[in-house]
Amino acid sequence: MAPLVPSGTQVLAGLEMGGIPVVAALGRHTGLPCAFVRRQAKPYGTCRLAEGAEVAGRKVLVIEDVVTSGGQIVGTRRC
Repeated sequence: MAPLVPSGTQVLAGLEMGGIPVVAALGRHTGLPCAFVRRQAKPYGTCRLAEGAEVAGRKVLVIEDVVTSGGQIVGTRRC
């Protein structure tokens, strides 16, 4: 999958739950930082939608394990 990562990508983002192991492996292989995106921010802890690498203002590649309607991927734009 590493050759499919667009040039200029600054962060890999995996959607919970299935995208997380894919992003972790790809991040280790490419050296890119990773972020893990929740469906909803938790009301406790950091209260963030994305954990890990900072995504604001960066070129982020969103990765999911299985895509059906694409709704979850579109929802990550809130980060």
